[in-house]
Amino acid sequence: MDNILKLNDYKLMIMKQGDIYQTNLKDGRFGAVKVLKTGGAFDFSPSEFYLIGVTTYIDNIPPSIDDARLKEILATEFIYPKGKKLIQIHSGKFPKTCKYIGNITINNEESELKIEIGGNDGFSLYGKIKDDIGYEALIEWRYKYDHEAFSKEIEISRAENEKLMKELRNRNPKKMLSDEQFWNIISKLDWEHQGNDDKVLEPAIRELSKLKVSEIKNFEETLAYKLFQLDTKSHAQNIGEYSYDEKEDYLSVDMFLYARCAVIANGRLTYEEIVKDASKMLKDIDFEALLSLSENAYELKTGKEWTYENGISYETFSNIKGWE
Repeated sequence: MDNILKLNDYKLMIMKQGDIYQTNLKDGRFGAVKVLKTGGAFDFSPSEFYLIGVTTYIDNIPPSIDDARLKEILATEFIYPKGKKLIQIHSGKFPKTCKYIGNITINNEESELKIEIGGNDGFSLYGKIKDDIGYEALIEWRYKYDHEAFSKEIEISRAENEKLMKELRNRNPKKMLSDEQFWNIISKLDWEHQGNDDKVLEPAIRELSKLKVSEIKNFEETLAYKLFQLDTKSHAQNIGEYSYDEKEDYLSVDMFLYARCAVIANGRLTYEEIVKDASKMLKDIDFEALLSLSENAYELKTGKEWTYENGISYETFSNIKGWE
């Protein structure tokens, strides 16, 4: 493999166009993703970004480089927006769970792709490569080949979610931290390490861990409440490529939650401006890692497992008035 360099007996993978990586799906089968473009850069981050496509490969055995399914990028039939190839922008390294398979020359159409966010020709920014990259292959396979059972599971899940949401909507926030203290903690996020969530969070975790245990819980409650305030239809309609489509009545609840996290992570002025004017919502940016800030600070301070339960829910659709 010519894209591996040896540095002091440590092997460093240099990502190249056409590289194929095996992924592990939840049901025990295997999928695969393909690197379509490298060398992407954005003003907001020093990290290098890549275009990575989910291939049509799904099987009980690991993929071999000569399998024709590795050449084709999966198009959506169930996942919104329908009829679109599953290609996303990522940064960082592939997790150890993803095995390098080999390299396949990209085709002419793939060679013309550009690493751009949003718009008609751009892609969603999913950030650091996660362990479950390529999970969409299993969703699309089940929709196509296990439709009846898959549909039943979705209906059950929706019913359970609705029941949970009704319970959460009747709750009120517990004691919260003062705005001054809350935004001071948020200001400690270190964006010089953007692309490495752990390093971005580290100084904020240390700062929050200096507070009393009760105040760490108050911080979590404040975070939940501010996310709740952003949970409105208007804000969901302005997150970029995956904005809420009222006609299709579809929204990725997780994507919208992580987009709201990004607003708060950008500080007090950004948050207060966007709460008042949903049209200024940040586009195609998420920061899921913010949700682990309180937990990490608590565990750093106490060495114990975080078990706090919010008084108010930050899950999407919890703010009833915001969705009227």
